[in-house]
Amino acid sequence: MVQAQLVSWQNKYFNEDSSQVLLNPALSENEKTELLALTKQIELKSHVWIASSGSSSSAENSVKLIALSKQALLSSAEAANLHLSVTGKDIWAQVLPTFHVGGLGIEARAFVSGSRVVKALKNETSWDAEYFFQILENEKVTLASLVPTQVFDLVNKKLKSPPALRAVVVGGAALSSELYLQARQLGWPLLPSFGMTECCSQIATAKIENLSANDSTLYVLSHLQARSNSKGHIEVSGKSLLSGYAQMQKGSPVFVDPKKDGWFETADMGSVNGDILSLQGRAVDFVKILGEGVNLSLLDQVLEKILLELQIKDRLGFSLVAAPDERSGAKIVLLLTVDVGAKDLLEIIKRFDQAVKPFEKIREHHFVNEIPRSSLGKVMRQKLLENFLKK
Repeated sequence: MVQAQLVSWQNKYFNEDSSQVLLNPALSENEKTELLALTKQIELKSHVWIASSGSSSSAENSVKLIALSKQALLSSAEAANLHLSVTGKDIWAQVLPTFHVGGLGIEARAFVSGSRVVKALKNETSWDAEYFFQILENEKVTLASLVPTQVFDLVNKKLKSPPALRAVVVGGAALSSELYLQARQLGWPLLPSFGMTECCSQIATAKIENLSANDSTLYVLSHLQARSNSKGHIEVSGKSLLSGYAQMQKGSPVFVDPKKDGWFETADMGSVNGDILSLQGRAVDFVKILGEGVNLSLLDQVLEKILLELQIKDRLGFSLVAAPDERSGAKIVLLLTVDVGAKDLLEIIKRFDQAVKPFEKIREHHFVNEIPRSSLGKVMRQKLLENFLKK
């Protein structure tokens, strides 16, 4: 019965000519009502609408809808299945929300391949590393998709990968090299990936055959082309790109197709050599301090390495921002939501400052009420900075 219901759900979202709307339950009722009304004013057949939270705190820019054609979703699924050698015998563990392309993509891949999906969240909504691990063992799961925070939890609990598991696609945010290697030492078959809602999920992913060498090189999937432009931004072209963005602006519905000549410019910096894609971080993560270029995403990796070394459990309680500074242009600030104790905090800052360049050192630390994150746990850094500067 459960599998029959799942197939019915998948048919609705991937086969029917009607369009569906997937909204994060955390959105306010007013936002949900407005977004649903928006989709009725912009008629698109055979599409799935997904809400995307912006990085700005401005109400007008905070929420927009991304229109993905069902054919684009299926093209992405077919390419991902080819890359992962997915068959009808595979079993997926589902811990990502289906209102996000990370979770929706799993359902699409299962639908195309005839593979099975098992829910691996505790109480349907709560992530629990040990519960997830138990589901993997009991169900003989072969494939899964996780975000770095979930990988962090598995490593922190020193859980070893079950033998049936052959690949775990990791996306949603950057996976640090330190966390990757620690997870690999525990046997987790991690495949770092680069993707986005606008492309129906994966753009480039590491290869299963490179796992034994701990090679996390990203390869562009077969249904896409990628290149870097003169600004250093990654651009993508292919069958799985969005149809456009919809948003209410000043009370009127606006629909925009951001593609130019079939290419979509991402906010990510990097380079492409053949089918190998190398990421440097998002444009918003690059700042100038004393005239020197600083990549916040690399500093995030330094911080994460220290949290792992000190076995700090609440990784989500930390984030770095570059706050404006009159003398140096910007300064690195550590924001926390948890009190780890004065001794641990001083050790974290000491180790961080020893590992970075002088102008990258933490100049201030502050406790905040919240570190805003996307549905997959990625820090909304611009919104976090805006909230911090308001205080």
